[in-house]
Amino acid sequence: MANGPRRWSPIRSVLLTAWLPIGILLPVPALLLLLGSVTWKGRLAGLAGLGLLLLPILVLLRPLLRRKNLLPALALAPVLVASIALPLTTPTGRPLEGSGVGSTFPGEHGFCRWSPWNLIPEIDQVGAGIFAASMVDPRVDPGLLRRVVLPVCREMEADESFHRLGSVMNYAYAQFYAEEFDVGHFYSYVPPHAAGERLPTILFLHGSLGNFKVYLWAWKRFADRNRFVVVCPSFGSGLWDLNGGAQAAIRALDRAAAELPIDPSRVWLAGLSNGGLGVSRAAAMAPERFRGLIYLSAVPEEGVLRSQAYLHGWRGRPVLFIHGDQDNRVPVREIDDTARGLSAAGVNVAKRVRGGEDHFLFLASLDGMLADIEAWMRGLE
Repeated sequence: MANGPRRWSPIRSVLLTAWLPIGILLPVPALLLLLGSVTWKGRLAGLAGLGLLLLPILVLLRPLLRRKNLLPALALAPVLVASIALPLTTPTGRPLEGSGVGSTFPGEHGFCRWSPWNLIPEIDQVGAGIFAASMVDPRVDPGLLRRVVLPVCREMEADESFHRLGSVMNYAYAQFYAEEFDVGHFYSYVPPHAAGERLPTILFLHGSLGNFKVYLWAWKRFADRNRFVVVCPSFGSGLWDLNGGAQAAIRALDRAAAELPIDPSRVWLAGLSNGGLGVSRAAAMAPERFRGLIYLSAVPEEGVLRSQAYLHGWRGRPVLFIHGDQDNRVPVREIDDTARGLSAAGVNVAKRVRGGEDHFLFLASLDGMLADIEAWMRGLE
């Protein structure tokens, strides 16, 4: 008597077991992209992730399925569409000529056009990241953050010069498994200027999770109004207090100064959140390089701020703190204490506390924050 068809095999068991780690890891980013994405590209990437998760399982289970071909085909469809559509629509990383916007890799590293973090638009990574952050940090209000951050990201992506830059977030994520954080990259913006003219400059150090290009977009408003160059170096996921953080900031300034119309006597060093750690360290290491310091929702590092190198370098010189009175990550009382201590040591400290704003005032209160900086600078003239 002939045996009936085999409905399972040891090979299928091995393959399914091998797929389990991927099956455990893949659903989270795929679901986050589906929940958080703003563009069709991000949603398609999320569907493709779920398809990649389900397809091997459906193929392995095919002998047990009633619709043997339909279900695997449905899982395969978003994978095939994404594999064609996403590469075709991925930015090249080359800025629009004449826009003043730049993305520079001076070293051996370069723009990774085909990395997953360029196939998926940065705005969708931001949206997914907001949901991810809210899952691990109860202080994060995902609805509020989406209302504050995503509109600015949409404006940025509508600007072709910024859209073409793509993303360098792959280097931020690499910090979790690589040893090299300073890849020599920096974003820049140069406003219209006369030939041979040298302009004042903002050297801006990003916060946690990396150098989102929306930071450069935000500073462009200030740069156009006040005719400033803006340089935004990348340093992994923003752990500027690690060895090499301050050096990376200064190296980026040196590289930018060799290519851009920067007046070295008028460089202002600014940092957001964790970027404040880099500001303090770079300011203590090379105080002569900077005209003034700007701390935005910054993390204070008291050991550095009380050091002789910092206090000697900044005694009598201008330092500005801008902070939200509702900041639940770095309470404003810590900034009050820091500002009082620096003032007592002779530093020329100014402080602006923005009422009703939390840790994310950089984008939530962008125009007001920039106006505070402009008024402070005018007062120093």
